[in-house]
Parts: sequence; structure tokens; C-alpha cells
Amino acid sequence: MMKEKMIKKVKYIWKNSSRQVSAVILSFIVAIIAIALISKQPMTAFTSFVFSSFTNIYNLGNMLSIATILMVTGLASMIGFKAGAFNMGGEGQLYLGSMTAAVIAIYSPLPPIVTIILSLAGGALVGALWVLIPAMLKVSLGINEIVTTLMSSNIAIYLTAYLVNGVLRNPDSGAPETVRLDRSLRLPQLIQGTKINTGIIIALILIVIIYIYFYRTKGGLKVRMVGMNPLFSQTVGINDRRVLFSSMLASGALAGLAGALVTMGIEYRFISGFSPGYGMLGITVALIGGLHPVGVLVSAVFYGTLMNGATTMQMNTDVPFALVSLIQGIVVMLVTSQLKWPKALKFKKLRKGERTT
Repeated sequence: MMKEKMIKKVKYIWKNSSRQVSAVILSFIVAIIAIALISKQPMTAFTSFVFSSFTNIYNLGNMLSIATILMVTGLASMIGFKAGAFNMGGEGQLYLGSMTAAVIAIYSPLPPIVTIILSLAGGALVGALWVLIPAMLKVSLGINEIVTTLMSSNIAIYLTAYLVNGVLRNPDSGAPETVRLDRSLRLPQLIQGTKINTGIIIALILIVIIYIYFYRTKGGLKVRMVGMNPLFSQTVGINDRRVLFSSMLASGALAGLAGALVTMGIEYRFISGFSPGYGMLGITVALIGGLHPVGVLVSAVFYGTLMNGATTMQMNTDVPFALVSLIQGIVVMLVTSQLKWPKALKFKKLRKGERTT
């Protein structure tokens, strides 16, 4: 009996993750071919790309610090997708959350622990507020949130760039950045000499909370019903507009929190252009993770490994970091495709049989 349950569970997991796994495998095959074609040191390049994150504690810490931010931005995108909303403005919300956390930490007269909590909360709050207008336009007028969140994201990025080049700029620095945070205001490091910090604990707690909410509460069931079939959810008495509105705000809050975690735990200041695309990458992480909290965790670690490995590969070989973008594009294309390969092959065989008869 136990064996049968295990087999059923494995089949269920494979059924729900086969597309993601297949997409990752195919993208890696393309990456291997690309490395072989453009590199004079293909084996060195591939080894650096895949395994460098695990060669020493410093690289492991860097990988986990990247994965931490991707976990949170992945959860932000996942919540929006679950409700049927596409929050494309995660990057802008991330920037505003990062800057807000820096400003609160720099100017707060409160004790360090209170300041840290307020900085993280402030980043989340500003992220939610920034998506407020697109959310209102979506639920009240039906305006496409993809356009409004994407445009508001650009405004946020340029706004933060303007502020950090002006009133918030560190006069002693040649780069557009704020002053560094005092050591007492930084998230504690878990491993000395690395970038891994208590932010990863916050990210893991969020994964557990969001999993429980979506799969163990009525509220989470309502969100999933609205995302799957808003018309049906209306017929059973669910206020789909309220669910959509609150989900978009939660998505923005998590994106803002991710930015605050960068400031408080990794950079220790706000830097213009600090993000390699964490907000947009959250969409990829959510899709690879199958829009499931545990999947987001695995996907974030996977993608953190790729990004950290690509940086090492670029330093040690002649293969550019852009290889990650190639893999990302292939994965997103395959994961989001509606065609199911086994069924497609079966359909082709059926059509072939019809022609021969």
C-alpha cells in the first residue's frame, strides 16, 4: 500500500512538472551546443557555468543570496498569476522598495532592530502602493494590467535614478548611490565572508506561509478559482474583483520587499542600476516553478546557480553572461507553450493513419 502511494505521488509530481523539466533539459542542450560553437575552452566554460557555485563557500553564498531575491520576486509573480493577473512591474517595485529601505535606514533615529523591521516593511508597503493604480484601473475599468504595470515600472526606475543622482546621492562617491548603512542596520550574515544573510530565512518563511495560504485555506482556494475561471467564481459568490485587487497588491508588496532585502542584506545601500533584472526574472522563476511555492524555491536555486555560474564563466573563459538570457528565453518559450508534446505526436500519428486509409 505504501509503495503504491509513493508511485502515485511520483506520477502526480511528474505530471505537473514534466513540461518544466523538459524545458530545462532542452535549454541546457542548446546551451551546450552554443558553448561548443563559440568557446575555445568548451569544457572549462561548461564546468564553470554549472558547478562553480559549489566549488567554495564564497560562491555558494553568492548563489544563495541571488536565489533569496529570486524566491521573493518569484513568489510576487506567482501570486499575480494565481489570481489571473500579470504584474509586469516587479522591477520598478523592486527599485522603489530598495530605495525606500535605504532612506528609512539612513534617516531613522530608532534602535537598529526596529529600523531594520521598518525598512523591510516600508519597502513592501511602497511596492504595494506603486501597483495600486494599475490594480484599480484593472478592477474598475478593465484596463490591461500588463501595459499599466510595465509602464509604471519604467517610471519607478527612472524616478529612483533621478533621486539617487540628486538629493539622495552620496557626495563622497563617484557612483550614483546612497551612503552605506551602518553595520548595525544590516541583516546579519549567516556565513562570514559571504553575502548569504538572514534574508533567506525570511524568504523560506514566506514560501511556507504562501503554501499554507493557497493550499490549506479558503482564501487561497478563492484566489485559485478566480485565476482558473473568474466567471464560475462569480456564480458561486466570490468577489473576483476584490480577490484580483488584493492579489495585485500582495504581488507588489513582495516585489518591494525583495528590493528591501537587497539593500539591507546584500548591497547595504541603494545603487542606481543594481538589479540584473530580478523583477522580470521573477516571472521566469514562477513559470519554471509551475506557479507553486515549492517549485519557486527549486527554480530560484536553479536560476541563482545559472546566474552565479555565468558570472564565473565570463571571468574565466570567452563565453559571455548573455548565455543565461538564451537559456531563459528557451525555457519561457517552452514552458508557456500550450502544445503538449506527447499529445501532439499522437495527433500526428492519427492524421497520418487517416491519410493512408
